[in-house]
Amino acid sequence: MSKKDYELIAKVIEYNMPSQIAKPKGCGGGLGVWVNILNGLIEAFEQNNNKFDREKFLKACGVK
Repeated sequence: MSKKDYELIAKVIEYNMPSQIAKPKGCGGGLGVWVNILNGLIEAFEQNNNKFDREKFLKACGVK
């Protein structure tokens, strides 16, 4: 994957970040599901790219 791919994925993740208070109707997981998806993607990216920067990606996803 290219840097452009990672940036696009990070934008989508950030855009879909739920607040800790408001959970969308019909979505039982809210923030927990979002965190699980983010962690799963990070694991996959680290396995596929030894230069993948976890902290940089988290920042791009809006995680501080």
